[in-house]
Amino acid sequence: YSGLPIASATVVVTDSAGHTWTVTADANGVYDVTGTASDPLVAGAATIESYHEGYSVAIVTPVLNAGNNTQDV
Repeated sequence: YSGLPIASATVVVTDSAGHTWTVTADANGVYDVTGTASDPLVAGAATIESYHEGYSVAIVTPVLNAGNNTQDV
């Protein structure tokens, strides 16, 4: 584990209600997930998985709060 950002990693976020979003990290390894009225991002326990060829899968299980959250994977 290098702790460095991984450009173009696939990030899968699953919230406490089972809603799932799949996004791709940008060139700096940054990703953004935004809920919508019909598919809200629910506060509570979540699972965030990050994948990229040549790297081990990273999984974290943060607790999301209402509003903005920051989570390194």
